[in-house]
Amino acid sequence: MVETDDAEVPHAILEARQIRDYRAWLLGEAASGRLTLDGLLEQRHVSRYGPTVKVVVWAETVPGVGKVRARRAMERLGIAPDARLGEIGDSTLAALWATMVDAASRPVRDRSPIQSSPGSSSENER
Repeated sequence: MVETDDAEVPHAILEARQIRDYRAWLLGEAASGRLTLDGLLEQRHVSRYGPTVKVVVWAETVPGVGKVRARRAMERLGIAPDARLGEIGDSTLAALWATMVDAASRPVRDRSPIQSSPGSSSENER
């Protein structure tokens, strides 16, 4: 176990709060659709917390993408499920962005159960 000086504890608590607040802000911007690719690239390089956000967490919050599409896009591009924004290159992030924009523009397949039309019957119902 790592020994900590009592004076370091308040600083660590503050740092953890700043990281959580930043991550909440970034994911909120992504979820609202206000975050652009240029904005994301800038945050990765300007903010000290930007590189620590997991790619999958960010990707899942993009409107119209969702968990399955985000993870499939990452898999196709060879991005590890536990990768963080600071661990992938700008070109890989741009490719992921383009893939997710394309995925978000496609309609989600209807997964509702097939309803039989009134008056029809199947072999099993007889």
